[in-house]
Amino acid sequence: MAGNRAARQTQIENWKQELIDNNTLTVIGGDTLAQYVLVGAAGLGVGELFVVDNSRVDKKVKGQFLHLDAKEGRSGARALEEIVSAINTDIDVFGVHTQLVHEQSGAYLPKRGVLLDATNDPRSKKVALEYAVEHGMKLILTSTNHARGEILVFNPETDDPLDPKYLQLDFKGQNQGAITSGVMGGIACEIYRKLCFQLDEKDVVPARVDYAFIKDEKLADLDDASRIKALKSKKVLEAGLGALGVYITLGLALENVGAIHGVDYDDVEETNLNRQWFYYDSVGDFKGDGFLKVVGKINPEVVLKYIFGKIGHELSPEDRKAGMTLVDPEYIAKRAYDVIAGGVDSERVRSVLNEFAIVTSIPYVDGGTSFKNGQAVAYVPQKTQCLECAIKIDEKADEHDQRAGCLLAHESSVVMSNMVIGSMVAGKILKILAPEFYGDVEGGLEIYDARSETVMYALASDVACNCHETRELRYEPDASKKGGQKWYQKKIKLFS
Repeated sequence: MAGNRAARQTQIENWKQELIDNNTLTVIGGDTLAQYVLVGAAGLGVGELFVVDNSRVDKKVKGQFLHLDAKEGRSGARALEEIVSAINTDIDVFGVHTQLVHEQSGAYLPKRGVLLDATNDPRSKKVALEYAVEHGMKLILTSTNHARGEILVFNPETDDPLDPKYLQLDFKGQNQGAITSGVMGGIACEIYRKLCFQLDEKDVVPARVDYAFIKDEKLADLDDASRIKALKSKKVLEAGLGALGVYITLGLALENVGAIHGVDYDDVEETNLNRQWFYYDSVGDFKGDGFLKVVGKINPEVVLKYIFGKIGHELSPEDRKAGMTLVDPEYIAKRAYDVIAGGVDSERVRSVLNEFAIVTSIPYVDGGTSFKNGQAVAYVPQKTQCLECAIKIDEKADEHDQRAGCLLAHESSVVMSNMVIGSMVAGKILKILAPEFYGDVEGGLEIYDARSETVMYALASDVACNCHETRELRYEPDASKKGGQKWYQKKIKLFS
């Protein structure tokens, strides 16, 4: 059923796609968190997907990013059925327009597979628990607000449905956050996959997962209009519009960052589709075209620019002939980006982006993933460590270059780790852009590990490196030029 779109995940050892193809997932809710889960479920290729929600499409409601072309006032469940069916045409999607707040609601639900309640409504969770017990179904309960998120896994054979923790009362009536929903949505999909099959004995299902994005929850309650105003003037360079770039961009757009410039040169392949939902109808087109189209619908207020080009020091004759733009320190500095976001899967390009951040003194937030884990790290000159000091990115690039000739196929990849890390990267960017609303960005690594007991943990560091002072190469404003806007490069090798 999954076809070529699942090729990057089916090559994982012990991956059992047929157990996902033949399974049923019922997602309760239609808000931001549920929509992240639905995107993840479509990427996994869940054979039968039910969406239970009684809301109506309202374009003024924030976070409803899947209501792209849906008409105002239409059934939210039906609108989600239509777009998720388009994102993955190989799966069966059913929108059920009802609210799970009373026993009669259960008449519309399947009595098989897994239940997943993604609401902030304790009444919904109570009925979901009762339904899970009655039909012997595993249940994933998840809620978020702007500051944090929580996931609980309920097993009707061993757990007490009357335990009040399953109602997640702390989230009652609160709006769901974009960053927390992206992180929790990705992890919820990972847990669902584990309930379908486990890769080995270490691939265990956690009973609980907690995530704190904003440590001081008072900040999350600050005036939304002031936060939007603070972000409106900010500009981010998104390097890479692939699996990570999709979720970095989505998080920034939902939080109303003023401008996002995306640089990429790849076109869309069918094997991208299990992770990159922006391009569901754009196979064969450049990723940048899908980026402009989809993000422009999600938030028309964001100023978008697609840069058909490459990150580096020079272009090949073929690249120049193709009309590519060279994105180098001069290009970056002239445009005064507030942050560089790294969503690329090349260790070498990540190393180069780290170099460019050092020489331009522009913060760089980097993400890296595998199918089972990932990490996000923020480099803020004079405040945190650069990527070479934090994770030895230059060494990783050298090792990857040495292995490159032996790689005959794309590496394994899934939607979950990219959704989680992409959202974490977006969160770190927001902390750099507006710390008064999100808190200060922390140094060190934020790590997602699907096989650890806690699933997420931080290797924090309050040490800053001095690479911005000691590196031998500098890009400096030429004072002889008007406004000092002309930049030059000293011909000394960097990182010697």
